[in-house]
Amino acid sequence: MAVRVENVEFNVRTGNYPEFMNNLRDRLAEHPDLDDVYAGCPVLAMQRCPKQPARWMYINLVGNGDDRATLAVRDDNVNLIGFRNLKGQWFHMGFSGMSKPILPEPSTFLGCDGSYPSLLGGRDEDDVKNMLVNDIDLRQVVLLDAVHKLSGYEQPPDPYGAADDDTKLDLVHLTVVFCEGARMALHYDAVNDGQISLNERQVDYLRNWWLMSRALLQDETTPWPRRLSSETGINDDEQARRVVLLVLNTSTTVHVHGAAERRRSDWLYFRTDPEAAAAGAGQTGHGGRFVEVLAATAGFGSCTIAVFDGKRGQILYRPHHQRHYTNYQNEYNKTLTHTIGTTRGPVDVTYAVLSDAVEATVQLKLLLPVAGDDNTDHHHHLAVYGDITARSHCLAVGSALFRRGSREDAVALAVAAGGGSAVVDVPLQRCVVAVPLDWPLEIDVQLYVVGEEGIRYTCFQRLLLSSPGGEQQPQRVFHSGNTSLEVNITWSRDF
Repeated sequence: MAVRVENVEFNVRTGNYPEFMNNLRDRLAEHPDLDDVYAGCPVLAMQRCPKQPARWMYINLVGNGDDRATLAVRDDNVNLIGFRNLKGQWFHMGFSGMSKPILPEPSTFLGCDGSYPSLLGGRDEDDVKNMLVNDIDLRQVVLLDAVHKLSGYEQPPDPYGAADDDTKLDLVHLTVVFCEGARMALHYDAVNDGQISLNERQVDYLRNWWLMSRALLQDETTPWPRRLSSETGINDDEQARRVVLLVLNTSTTVHVHGAAERRRSDWLYFRTDPEAAAAGAGQTGHGGRFVEVLAATAGFGSCTIAVFDGKRGQILYRPHHQRHYTNYQNEYNKTLTHTIGTTRGPVDVTYAVLSDAVEATVQLKLLLPVAGDDNTDHHHHLAVYGDITARSHCLAVGSALFRRGSREDAVALAVAAGGGSAVVDVPLQRCVVAVPLDWPLEIDVQLYVVGEEGIRYTCFQRLLLSSPGGEQQPQRVFHSGNTSLEVNITWSRDF
């Protein structure tokens, strides 16, 4: 496929921002897929991730004096993928030796991806949100400084060879002004009205643009995503259209017996069939249909997978613009494995679609004896490692809740001294699992706790059984020295 590039130019010092952004949106909304979907507002081209987009938008920025920088933006999701400095050198979001370059020109990887957590370095979602509110400056002088630094950017030499924090912050500033400003009205208005920074609601919109887009494309029978209502206050199509200026195209058009049928292809999407599910169960129970991701194996560095059903979600794999798997064939109550291609390599995902299941939320707490005085400023330090797995007896593979197999991979925890005892939550990597209604849930615990001073080495190796349904009382596994592990399992049908 021939690479198509469209160039647009904006003078940050003297340019007309509304005129430029309207032109950019008009160009993004003109594509061959224009008539395939309808959302009541412009829809972007069909996503081609992780491959090259059908078209690159090169935003040529002019700053003070001779400062020049070009942003390379995909036309199918308005993601910033890289930039060009004044010398004509291209720099690419991604990691050397792990990421696959997709820019049309030779480029150097920056050592970060284009996500806000990677660029800002936040510890968690709340930390990233606070940084987006407090650290992002939308003023013209900041944008001119960003263009100046990108214009003269040189990649640091090995062994580090990665963009510095100031450069990554500049990329966030430019992403918010041009990419988010193209996608959503409130972010465009913030820049155009001279707003200095983003507020919390604008950040909530920023994090949910993909979900607003999906909701605008879904059919009338699909429930409105609960997350949108709770996180953004957006409860219907009309409210979403006041925010979204460009809709992320999460639909594909397939033809069944000569008729066109819309099918979304976002995340790991499974359209389950009620009659096939009932046949797979052998009877109609009082549970529901759930997808349980049992394992994900990748031959590269750390990653996350996310499963979201329109009401709530659970992070299992953080996507790096990967192709989404959509070939589910109504196979119920059996262990299945499929491979998803990503920009870093293949990920083998083992899962099961359960026809009659309930949801279990698992929580574990360590109850520890703590020596010392009542000085709460002093803390003991723990290292926790081992494996905790949840498994239904009808499936051959369990779901890993905690996997820190060696002392080197241990999670570090701090416990306040004094009081004679302490309660510490075990930081599970996931806590929600789907369980077939008529089969018991088995929790296999092999946990090691290594402490200092008054906290000694402790080992738990137990197998706990619990039956689906109802409220479960805490189960305690006692060990010598009055140290114990409390396991709480809460059952719910509302997934």
